[in-house]
Amino acid sequence: MNTTLLTAIHTALNADTSTDLGSSARQELVRMGARPSAVDRLANLTVSELPALAARNVLQIQINYEALANLHTLPELAEIYIKRNASNEMLESVLGLSTREVAQQRSVLGIVSVAGRPPRLTDDAIAKVTDLNQSLAHLPLAERLIAIHDRLPYWPLASIYAVART
Repeated sequence: MNTTLLTAIHTALNADTSTDLGSSARQELVRMGARPSAVDRLANLTVSELPALAARNVLQIQINYEALANLHTLPELAEIYIKRNASNEMLESVLGLSTREVAQQRSVLGIVSVAGRPPRLTDDAIAKVTDLNQSLAHLPLAERLIAIHDRLPYWPLASIYAVART
């Protein structure tokens, strides 16, 4: 992937100057934090040099999954929660859904209500949930619980919620 990405960047940097794409790509890379000298060096490489450069991991891309978590709408959150075995109490208190709305959503998805108490987490899992809950405190509760569950998917969401709300 790095070779493909570097090739695309290289191509954009060396695009026909009459379209002004080259200078636009150069400016964008500088705005993203690349040094002008590094952009010049990349533009001056030959296509055959790009795979060797990619192998040296000069380009790294990171995705902030927590920021993406904030993109969910309430119906999407409700569906995610129901599919992850959230209790009715959790859906009502975290998402603010009424009992009727929860029942309708479960009916549409064909998922029955979870019965009984969620399993109690081990002491190790409780410590992990507590640490994650604190480190992700900048997220709204609904998205924070999803982010914690993404990291600890082997525990039911309701069990994670039981620890996070204390």
